[in-house]
Amino acid sequence: MPLFSDYGDHPDSSARLSYPSLVFAIVTPLVVIARLLGRRFLSGRVGADDWTILVSCAFVETVSIQMIIVCGWAFGKHQHEMPKGLVLKTLKLYFVAQIFYKVNLGLTKISILLLYIRLFVHRWFLRTCWVWIAIIVSFTTGTVFSSIFQCTPVQWAYDKSLPGRGTCINMTAFWYANAAFNILTDLVLIALPIPVVLKLQLPLKSRVALCGIFAVGLFTCITSVLRITTLNVATNHLDTTWNSIGSSMWTVIESNLGIICACLPALRRPLSFFFPRLFSRLNKSSAGAASHGNRSQPVDVTPKKIEGWSVLDEAGADVTVSAAEGQERMNPDACVIRKTTRVVVRYDEMDSDIEMGQYANRR
Repeated sequence: MPLFSDYGDHPDSSARLSYPSLVFAIVTPLVVIARLLGRRFLSGRVGADDWTILVSCAFVETVSIQMIIVCGWAFGKHQHEMPKGLVLKTLKLYFVAQIFYKVNLGLTKISILLLYIRLFVHRWFLRTCWVWIAIIVSFTTGTVFSSIFQCTPVQWAYDKSLPGRGTCINMTAFWYANAAFNILTDLVLIALPIPVVLKLQLPLKSRVALCGIFAVGLFTCITSVLRITTLNVATNHLDTTWNSIGSSMWTVIESNLGIICACLPALRRPLSFFFPRLFSRLNKSSAGAASHGNRSQPVDVTPKKIEGWSVLDEAGADVTVSAAEGQERMNPDACVIRKTTRVVVRYDEMDSDIEMGQYANRR
């Protein structure tokens, strides 16, 4: 049953798009607000990743509202059965929504990478994140311009009644390329933190749980794959308002799930505040691991990262310098500075973040 339109006996499939658009238009902003409130009042820190996801939410909210509006117009109906003026303004708004959708996806992925940069401090990891941010910014910029100027003149993309004959790029190839890049980056974002998490001095169940938090992006990846199955119908048929319902539905689901999944790692602390029993086991496991660190990779629960140096002076005296809460002792037989590599894991109860770092002293 159509939610926002009623055109009598004409076939109408707009409900397939309008219902999920309405649901996500309500749910997604609530998730982002919960994230920001948790950061602000429970952690006291709102970072670049939070502001980026907020901007992304503004774009996806606009897309959801636009989809609701076009469903109330000609979307989900056959073009030849609708007034030409109504079809024109429907396709024009749909054209704008395509641009906003691509900006939204880029910002969501950038927010996830900024969150990784906030959580992890390994140099190779940070460099990898910045490289992928540059790749995503470049690709998003290119797809936005390609969407705007997909046809010559620009208006030909939504108004084929213009005098003369316009030309357009191969939209089928363009949409498939964009979808393939989104799936690739989703897989990269899922896989990137897992090797680091698996090396943490935590019980296996806790490490698996953390990997699960970062791997929730698989849901977004699945929706991207499902969206691909609808692109051929949407791009190879002239009845755009009727044939684009399926791809538009998965577009709304994909973009909103991306934001929700991106917020889940940052929502652990706010959720544990309201559902303490649900997260008590993980907290106990983390605390237990902190008291059972081994010599090669001890768990340091102090919030300050201190470089530990152990030096033997010229007279051969055994000089010990405290590092964090432990001590390092040198071999008294030689005057050397020994390389000490320690992996620091900090779980801050006032934040939902898990900070992982490695620091070493020069030999």
